[in-house]
Amino acid sequence: MSSINGQADDYFAVRQYRDGGATVVEVSGCVDMITAPQLATQLDMAVDDRPSILVADLTGVTLLSSAAIERLFEVQRLSAAIGTSVRLVGREHHTVRPIQVLGLDRTLPLYPTVSDALSEPPSAP
Repeated sequence: MSSINGQADDYFAVRQYRDGGATVVEVSGCVDMITAPQLATQLDMAVDDRPSILVADLTGVTLLSSAAIERLFEVQRLSAAIGTSVRLVGREHHTVRPIQVLGLDRTLPLYPTVSDALSEPPSAP
């Protein structure tokens, strides 16, 4: 097992919690082709609850693969169909830059903190 900055590169964790009418999915570690399906499962469970806002908190992510970005795009598509506003949270270049380069930030707003993501009211359907 190799490490980056003292953290195992195969580390992955995801947890979900409610904040009022919103659901926050907090992701940490490496989101690659192996762990992206686990992220998709958590995001799908969150969408099934039909929150007004779904926040994917990527601040703890050390690697964001194309497989992970594909899952985020898919959850946005599914959420739009039920009126859930999806928002991303990220500050690190390795997380934010791929999202911006692919133009995903045009359909999934990107915020620097969870508080910022939650402070804006849901958009009208």
